[in-house]
Amino acid sequence: MGGFILRIAITGGTGFIGHRLVTAHLKKGDEVTVLTRKNLVNPEKGLLHIKGDLLDKQLDFSAFINNADILYHCAGELNDEKLMFPMHVESTDRLLQATLLEAERSGKAIHWVQLSSVGAYGPSLDGASAVRIVTEDTTTRPVGSYETTKTQSDELVMRANAHPLFSYSILRPSNVFGADMPNNSLRQLGKVVGKGLFFYIGKTNATATYVHVDDVVEAMILCGKDPRARAEVFNISNDCLLEEMIGAMAKALGKPAPSLRVPERPVRALVYLMGKVFTLPLSSSRIDAFVARTQYPYAKLKRVLDFLPRISVVSSIGKVIKANLETDEANRRRKPKIAIIAPAEMTVKAFLLNHIFALQDTYEVTVITHTSNRNFLNDSSGTVEVILLPIVREISLFRDLSCLFRLISIIKANRFDLIFSVAPKAGLLAMLAGFILKTPIRIHMFTGQVWATRKGLGRLFFKSVDRLMAKLATHVLTDSMSQRKFLEEEGVVPLGHL
Repeated sequence: MGGFILRIAITGGTGFIGHRLVTAHLKKGDEVTVLTRKNLVNPEKGLLHIKGDLLDKQLDFSAFINNADILYHCAGELNDEKLMFPMHVESTDRLLQATLLEAERSGKAIHWVQLSSVGAYGPSLDGASAVRIVTEDTTTRPVGSYETTKTQSDELVMRANAHPLFSYSILRPSNVFGADMPNNSLRQLGKVVGKGLFFYIGKTNATATYVHVDDVVEAMILCGKDPRARAEVFNISNDCLLEEMIGAMAKALGKPAPSLRVPERPVRALVYLMGKVFTLPLSSSRIDAFVARTQYPYAKLKRVLDFLPRISVVSSIGKVIKANLETDEANRRRKPKIAIIAPAEMTVKAFLLNHIFALQDTYEVTVITHTSNRNFLNDSSGTVEVILLPIVREISLFRDLSCLFRLISIIKANRFDLIFSVAPKAGLLAMLAGFILKTPIRIHMFTGQVWATRKGLGRLFFKSVDRLMAKLATHVLTDSMSQRKFLEEEGVVPLGHL
C-alpha cells in the first residue's frame, strides 16, 4: 500500500488517540472519513465527516465504509458500564457485517485495525505484586466490563478473518498518555507528586506500564499498511520502573524525588477500614497499580514489524504532566461548563431549548437526561453534548441509587461549574450529587409540587424531598409568582430565598 493514496475510515476519530490518527493520515495525503455522533467544529481540510451514532441499531454504514482500504476501529465507552456491551460488542458486530458486505460489493479487500487494551489479559492470578510477563500468547482473562467487552469485540474481529476479502490487526496498548489525555488517574498522580505528598508502597522496583500516544498512532498506521501485520495481535507498552517515572514527574514539577516507602499490608488494611467511612483518594485498585510488577514487552512488534516505541516514558512524562496540569489550571478560567439535568428528552424539547440556545454562546453546555437518542439536540443546537442517564419517575431504591452514583461519576469527570435541574426526581439526584461533589453553583427550578393535592404521609414525604432539594441547592427558582408564594407559605423555601 506504500506510495498510494489510501481511503481511510475511522471510528472514534474525535477521541484522544483517534484524532491524532486522523491528523497523521491527512498529513500523508490519504482520504479520511470519520464517523462521529457530534457536529465537527472547524474540521481539518480534506476530512469527510459522516454523522452517526454507533449505538443506533438502524445506522447505515455504507457512506462511512464506501471503498475503504483500511478501517480503524477506535471508538470505545470508558465510563458508562451499561453502554459498554452495546458499544464494544453489538456495534462492532454490526460494523463488521457492513464491512464484509462492502468488501463483497466492491470486490476489494478491507483491512481492519482494532484498538484494544492489554486489559484483555486481566490481573495477575498470583497477586498484584507478583512478577509477571505478559505476551500476545498469554491467555486472555479480562476482569471488568470494559476489559471483558473489548476482548469480546476482539474475538468478533478475529472470527471475521475467515472471509477472503477481510483481514485484521489488533493493537493492545497499556496506559496511553500524552498532551490533553483523558487519563484522570495520571493527572491526579501528578497533582499528588506536585504537592510533595506521594509515598511508595511495598517493595522497590514496581513497574509502570505506560506508552506515549504518538507511539500508539505510529504502530496503528504500521498495522494498517504493513502486510506482515495481517491476522496478528500486538501488545504495545514502554515499561519503566515506577521510581523512575515518579522521579521524572517530581523533577518537572520542581519537587524533590519522593523517598518515603510504607509497607503494603498496613496500607491495604488502613484503606480497607477507612474506605468504609470515607471516600479516599487511595483505593485498593490504586495500591495494585503502585505495587504491580506486570510487564508487557513489545518484542513481537520489534520481531514482526521492526517497530520500537520512540518516546521514553521517563524522558517525556514530566513534560506531559506539567503541561496537562497547566492546562487544567487554565481551564478554570475557560468557558464555564454547565450541566442541564432533566428527566426526559421531552422535557428538554418542551421547556429548555431556548435556554440552551441562549447559553451556548457563553457557556459549554451538556444535557444529562433519559433518552434513547443522544443525538436529539445535534440538528437544532450545534455541539451540545447529551449524556444518557436512566432517570425513572417511579421510586426504586436500587435504580435511583445506581442513577445517583452514575450522576456523581459524570459530574466528577466533567467538572461542571454549574448544574441546573428541573422536575422532582432529576432535581433530587442532581442536587445530591452536586452537594456531595461541592459543585460551586447548584440551581433547581420548581415547576409544580406532586404533594400539593396529597394528604397524610405521602404529602409529608414528598414535601420533605422538596425541602431537602431546596437546602442542597445554592439557588432556587420557580416558574411563577404564585408557586413562589406557595413554597414560602408551606415552609419549603425560607422567605426571600426564591
